Amino acid sequence: MSQFMTLLDQIYPALDNGQYERALQLCQHPEVSRFSLGKALMSYTYSCLRNPAKALEIARAVASTQPNEDSVVSTLGCTFKAVRADKDFADLYENAMKKKNLDESYVKDLFNCYCRQNDPKKMQFVAQKLHKASPDRHNFLFWSVCCMLLQPDLPPTMMLLAEKMAHKIIYDLAPLLQPSAEELSLYTYILTKQGKLTQAYDSLVQLSNRPAGSPLVDEAHFTANPNFVKMLNLQVSIHKMDLLIRMGHLGDVIQEGKNVLITFPDQWNVHEVITDCTLLLSVAATAVTDALLTQEKLTFPMQELSTLLKEVLPCVDSILCTDAKRISLLREHAEAHQAYLKTLQGQHPKLRGPYLAELYLLCGWMSIIDEGNKKSSESGSVVQKDAMVALVSELKQLICAYATRFHTKQCCFSDLKVYIHKLSSFAHLVPGIVETLQDWAREQRSLANQRLFAALQAEVSVKQQSGVKQDSSSDAAAAAAAAAAAAAAAAPTLALVADEDEEDLDEEKQEKVSSESATTSQATPAAGTGKKKRNKKKKKATSTAATSANTLTNSAKAAAAVGEYTEILLTLCGFCKFDQIVCYCDTLLHHVSTTNTSYICADTEKEMMTLRTSLYGATREIFGKGVSGEERNIQPGDELLLQNSAKLRRRLIADRKKSSDSSNSNSNSNNISNSAVEQYVTALHWASVVEQGIQASPYSFALKIDELEPFRALAMGEAASALYIEMNPRHIQHDSMGYLILPTLLESAFFSEASKEMRSVLGFHTGARRDSLDMMGKAFQYGNYMRALELSRFVAECQKSTQLLLCKAEIPLLEIATKHSTASSALRYLTDLMDNKLPESMELLDEDQLAGMIDHMDFDLVVRTDQVGEEQMKEMKLLMRSQMTHRLQLAQRRTRILLCALEKDSSEAMTHLVAVEALESNPPAPASCATHYWPWDQSIGSGVAEVRRALRCVTSDAIRFTVMSIGTNTTALTAPPSSSSSSSSNGSATSLASRPAGFTSVNEVTNGSIKAVTSLFALRAALSQSTLYLDKNASSEIIVSPDWLRSVTAFVRTVGMELPLLLQVAASMLSLSAFQKRSPAATVEEITERVGAMKIENADSGVGVLARHIEAVAESLLGIFEYLHPILVGVAGKLESVTPVEYSSALNALSNTTTTTTSSSENCTAQKGMNLDSAVGSGSASDYEEARLVLERANNDAKLKETTVTSTTVNNANKPSRSVTCPDQLHRLVAVQMASSHKETCTRLAALMQQRMDSLRASLNW
Repeated sequence: MSQFMTLLDQIYPALDNGQYERALQLCQHPEVSRFSLGKALMSYTYSCLRNPAKALEIARAVASTQPNEDSVVSTLGCTFKAVRADKDFADLYENAMKKKNLDESYVKDLFNCYCRQNDPKKMQFVAQKLHKASPDRHNFLFWSVCCMLLQPDLPPTMMLLAEKMAHKIIYDLAPLLQPSAEELSLYTYILTKQGKLTQAYDSLVQLSNRPAGSPLVDEAHFTANPNFVKMLNLQVSIHKMDLLIRMGHLGDVIQEGKNVLITFPDQWNVHEVITDCTLLLSVAATAVTDALLTQEKLTFPMQELSTLLKEVLPCVDSILCTDAKRISLLREHAEAHQAYLKTLQGQHPKLRGPYLAELYLLCGWMSIIDEGNKKSSESGSVVQKDAMVALVSELKQLICAYATRFHTKQCCFSDLKVYIHKLSSFAHLVPGIVETLQDWAREQRSLANQRLFAALQAEVSVKQQSGVKQDSSSDAAAAAAAAAAAAAAAAPTLALVADEDEEDLDEEKQEKVSSESATTSQATPAAGTGKKKRNKKKKKATSTAATSANTLTNSAKAAAAVGEYTEILLTLCGFCKFDQIVCYCDTLLHHVSTTNTSYICADTEKEMMTLRTSLYGATREIFGKGVSGEERNIQPGDELLLQNSAKLRRRLIADRKKSSDSSNSNSNSNNISNSAVEQYVTALHWASVVEQGIQASPYSFALKIDELEPFRALAMGEAASALYIEMNPRHIQHDSMGYLILPTLLESAFFSEASKEMRSVLGFHTGARRDSLDMMGKAFQYGNYMRALELSRFVAECQKSTQLLLCKAEIPLLEIATKHSTASSALRYLTDLMDNKLPESMELLDEDQLAGMIDHMDFDLVVRTDQVGEEQMKEMKLLMRSQMTHRLQLAQRRTRILLCALEKDSSEAMTHLVAVEALESNPPAPASCATHYWPWDQSIGSGVAEVRRALRCVTSDAIRFTVMSIGTNTTALTAPPSSSSSSSSNGSATSLASRPAGFTSVNEVTNGSIKAVTSLFALRAALSQSTLYLDKNASSEIIVSPDWLRSVTAFVRTVGMELPLLLQVAASMLSLSAFQKRSPAATVEEITERVGAMKIENADSGVGVLARHIEAVAESLLGIFEYLHPILVGVAGKLESVTPVEYSSALNALSNTTTTTTSSSENCTAQKGMNLDSAVGSGSASDYEEARLVLERANNDAKLKETTVTSTTVNNANKPSRSVTCPDQLHRLVAVQMASSHKETCTRLAALMQQRMDSLRASLNW
């Protein structure tokens, strides 16, 4: 025993120091391994060595003896937790608790284990045991109460018991002190769930007014006493307003909300709800009563109080009365509330909340009057119409005032977008109101343009002066700077807010920049070794200080530059915001004719795009390293290129529509229309424009999201995958953003990358469930009961994620396509899948489960000016959900067809095949969704229409024939054909499926094989007639049609993957000797004639007959593979050898342009002197281009001088690419990405086809 203790004293230090190999040797010592503790330590050591199987084997062997020693139990518990064997952990502690009373820490560990298992009933049992062991600890009683609420379908008697338990603690055991914030919320929540709203409100008021008690001292004090955390006043008010809304006491809601706004005047959810209550109370025909909605359906408390109001009072229209008296009362209340908001605006002029609340008030006011006009028989009354006209005009003025005041805020346009859309809905009352707003915004944009150009021209003058007279006195430089400042002062100014407000804004910006500069100066040593740290109190950088490059790092210089060019930065922000308003008004005015390119391609629009690009290039020479030189998602001027991106998106949608119309009207599919080429040219230009911004602003999230769209249009799977990886999505972003990339990967044959992304979604949900349940245990430990309830809801909702279920359905098909080319390998995988042994295992979902899916996709990643409004967004969400549901159902059914066929259960396979045919015949949307954005089209049914139709026929004919061949009894084929079998051979697909899935006569086999062969040859013809190269008339064809690539990928991903496996199974049921040597390549007529002439007397048996027909189908399928494979190999080789210059030149020749939509110098020169906004003064694209060239030369000279002085290299991490100023290089960069992506797609498709051909030939002994 003494030796055991000696060795034990060596094992623990070895484990603590990470010496696991030594610890394992010590545990394996005979004097240690014969004891239970030694074996337990050995199991834990194996878990540290990442050998979970061995660790679990030893731990279970020890646990089977039901030990009760604390050391053994705790060690085994550590092992089970490390290998995540929660059931074993629970069994271990349960057995130990039966033999002795464990310490509280062990019981808490068991409670946490039940949390990880999500078993509220067992959690409640352990909580009650803890309370009985420590009756003076009231928190364990609250644990028990919360565990009761976690249980689904809790009966009313249990809810009443929970109320009594909580009441006993709060009113009997601790009657003097205020409960903790979580205890008070939990008690109020219990009362609310039972519909006891008045009691809940009274208790909340009474308990929140109790003395708070002793404050918390430190973290240790909080850990020991989590109930010392009391509810904040804002939380109390939110709880009160929530209950008052549920009770229908809207007047009290308004009063409570105004009390909140005294302290928090920018609290937006309060502004929303008191505005809604004010308007609703004015026109309510009857008193609003409580309990209008079952309280169990709502969470408590809801932070979105306005949403709660709409859910609690769903029948608002039925209680509205819009007679003259009510309209007058509405006006009175609305004007009073507007006056109240004006007071808040005067008290807090820099806060956005009161100004937005006024806009929200006017929109709600007008909506009620407009609704009343529609319902009332006096809808044409002059009084109401005049009131509406006045309100519409006032709304327009408020929008202008808000944009004027807050145009320097990044969120300015997103704030106003909903109100501008609302303004457009009332345009029938005030004709031309949207045009008036657009003209105003255009004028402000013009003023900003002139002011911005004057500021840039001033900087250009300084640079030119310093370049000409580098050795002149400082007086000359000062005179040049003064002249430049005078030029800037003479430029027109924007209609800004009061001067003092603008000065305050500038001062805040300067202080922020100065602090950032000082912080960077302090934290970053100077370039080179041995340099002393800079002085922390260095003054703000000026144009003179900026030349001292040896004392500033890159980031500090960038911060100094922003401080120096604050005026340029703020004016640039204003230009972008007014430009966004102008473009959004364009969308509202022309959204009905979205597919009309005449407006989108107008000369003024082209010139404006050129101006934005030139302005972007000029300002990037100043803000080239961004604000503070740090990695930021948004850099100054990014909105300029985003606006161009929105215009090109609309143009691409229009081109797609024209291409679809042209293809439908053109019967000869061998000729590609000009409109079809135009859409790819537009997509290429679009990608070049966005790539310009990414090169200059490499951390811009919005630009990268926009570039994914043209990449999908051009079938650039490789480039899209690399860009998505560069975005570095993490955790929940895989679930919320996966819809942006998965269709592109699936359409471009990047199946491995698609499977990896889908597994990332699965990994997130697995980890989220595990981590959330772990956090639930910690929430109980710290008394955070409402968070425990929230985590439980989150876990339940995550398992219903649309993206998660879709990934689980599609991963098996991708795994089979890439890793299982033989029937035996595919069968092993699918068997494990159906036995729930794989993470992607999932049962077949029924209609109720599909309807209960929850969408977690984030559609608000970018605020776009080419989206009309919420109505369009809702329609697109519904469309996308239906498309994803359709894909999910197809994937699940196709997987089960394969499994059943591989298991030779043709009857069940036929049932799933009939379901697939029904799904394919009823798609959720037309094949050409011309009015929707590319990433939002989740159908992945793109490609040539004829190929899509042919694929559906192959599913109905070839796959059906193969499945029925698997279920055929070959001995029955030798029987004489009966009249019933002969007549049924021409029956419908449904009649075949209703009978046993197998052929019963030679005639049925013959008819089935002829249909299968015909459909396969029709598919081959559709693929051969599809346009392979877009530049067909060129001397060397190198530009592959994206639609052709998508068509071939769709074939390989579906029929090309499934049919070879099914043919292998059908062939495996016959002997290899039954198959003959493959015939030379034949036409469809020859094959059908051969199989049609096949008689039973011409074959040795039914096996021979079936073998000949299977050979015919296999020969037809191999004919498609053998036709496509050399084409794909040849295309890949051609794209491998082509140079970037050649490919770019071919693209230019195809589009018959030199990238006119980008910022080329030729385009700028051609537009020189043109004034877009008819404003007086300079500021055209050519002017900005000239300014950019001067600034670029000056920056290059400064960098060269800096390199000479400091003898160090400049850090190029944040340096803008030279290609930013050279559109030809940008165009060539995208061209290289396109050629590489298409080459990779062809290579992958050829490799997959080769695998299928080899396995199919082997199965037929060919």
